[in-house]
Amino acid sequence: MYCDLHNHLLPGVDDGCTSMDETLGYLSAFRQDGVTALVFSPHLLLPELDRDGIRAELERHRTAFEQVVDAAASHESAPELRLGQEILARTAEEIEPVVASQDVGIAGGDALLVEFGFEPGFDAESVIRRVRAEGRRIVVAHPERYDYSGADPVESVARWREWGAWIQVNGGSLADLYRERATRVSRCLLAEGLVDMVCTDHHGDFRPHAPAMIAEMIEAVGEPGLAGRLMVRGPRAVMGRTATTLVA
Repeated sequence: MYCDLHNHLLPGVDDGCTSMDETLGYLSAFRQDGVTALVFSPHLLLPELDRDGIRAELERHRTAFEQVVDAAASHESAPELRLGQEILARTAEEIEPVVASQDVGIAGGDALLVEFGFEPGFDAESVIRRVRAEGRRIVVAHPERYDYSGADPVESVARWREWGAWIQVNGGSLADLYRERATRVSRCLLAEGLVDMVCTDHHGDFRPHAPAMIAEMIEAVGEPGLAGRLMVRGPRAVMGRTATTLVA
């Protein structure tokens, strides 16, 4: 009954899946692996877009999503499908154009999936506090992969949670599919109880992850039932209340 909120399986919109066939193949594989709900999260790179560019990008995402929903309706197996974004915002100023937008959010809801980028110098506090001030929830994407410029990543993430952020770790980090540092930090965060959900960040053929393998890894390094909390209950808790859906 897994739920995946962070992936790049929407075809032809970012650095993930490149074709409808590739997308449908992975949707079928995810369903067979026990994923019953999936929120596409194509990149929304705010530092590179003005307001017109943001609107155009969101429309491009919606068009691709509707095409996948139509194609999956006649497919043998697919999870429930919804649309979101992975928003790149390093400062409060960068998140400002979308923070109040009803067109932006995880599955059409109030929660935003936000990444701070892989370069040092991001202002996590300002982004988190701006989103929370708007009355919205924020899920911080893969903090185990960031450059903290010498600061302790575990202490940093603990503060983010105190400010109201939810923390999403990549399954590939736990499974040692990135750099060794990401694996070490992700497992430290898990051990300290600072992880609210684990998602795939699946990029199609470019970076494939099996959800069942990720669940097994979580159970191997954590207590029994942890995979259910991080891959089912955590993601479900931030899914939107109103969104275009497809139930297989």
